[in-house]
Amino acid sequence: MQIALIAAHAERAERGGVESVVWTQARALAERGHAVRIVAGTSTAAREPSTERELRAGIDILRIARTAAEPFGLELTHPRVIAQVQRAVGSAEVVHLHHWYTLSEGLVAALAREHAVVVSLHDHFASCPRFFRCAPEGGPVCPVGVDHATCARCVALDLPIPPLRELERRLEARAARFATELAAAQAILVPSRAHAARLARALPALGARLRVLAPGIAPELARRRPRRRAWDGRGELVILHCGRRSTQKGTLDLVRALAPLPRGRVRLLAHGGSSSPGFDEELARAAPGLALELHGPYDPQSL
Repeated sequence: MQIALIAAHAERAERGGVESVVWTQARALAERGHAVRIVAGTSTAAREPSTERELRAGIDILRIARTAAEPFGLELTHPRVIAQVQRAVGSAEVVHLHHWYTLSEGLVAALAREHAVVVSLHDHFASCPRFFRCAPEGGPVCPVGVDHATCARCVALDLPIPPLRELERRLEARAARFATELAAAQAILVPSRAHAARLARALPALGARLRVLAPGIAPELARRRPRRRAWDGRGELVILHCGRRSTQKGTLDLVRALAPLPRGRVRLLAHGGSSSPGFDEELARAAPGLALELHGPYDPQSL
């Protein structure tokens, strides 16, 4: 079977969580005999429209660059990019979209005319331009359900020029576009029941369409995992946190949750590097008694 995976990035070096999921999925499908292609965006805009091709471990990777005239924003529909992705997907029988933000909205609706399309919702981008339904410092409390007026106040922290009512209208239009996108998907996957429950509150039309499928583990980790007894509530609990450390990723929430525990009860190993200067110091201040080990970027082998 020909399968195309659409991702925000296909990095050569350090990979984040979604990139790791996509790469692991691509290799596992290829090992089962499928013809796999990754179609990805790029972090930075190019001066001219461009597509870069790479063959890595037998996986065909195409990177499509947006230009400065196709910026990231509340309106993210870029017809040229959609057409490029359609050409890159080619004759794939199944397309699995993992994210839109470096490419364009409208990909699912366009691709679903000729392909079976699966969507994985790794975060809250379909209902939140900030990805995580987490307002920055000084912003409003994120609403539990649909509340475009509150979301407009949050977005206004970065877009202070348009009137709030105009921002609210644009957010309503954005929500309608993503509703159309998700309606066109043949299956919608989420990584956990907790994520599904929160998504359903913000995107009530999805309802029972959300299917929980935990991400696979990288083969390197599966082979090397030490076989140990599960923690039985006695002695020290060791928690491994993988991924970029940031407020949006919940790292500070995790540290604060562990702070009240007695010394010696828990040790937190955090791998992946910090998202901003001073954030690691903020983590240390939040739980001065916690055995906290902070490590930098990693790959599956080193992890």
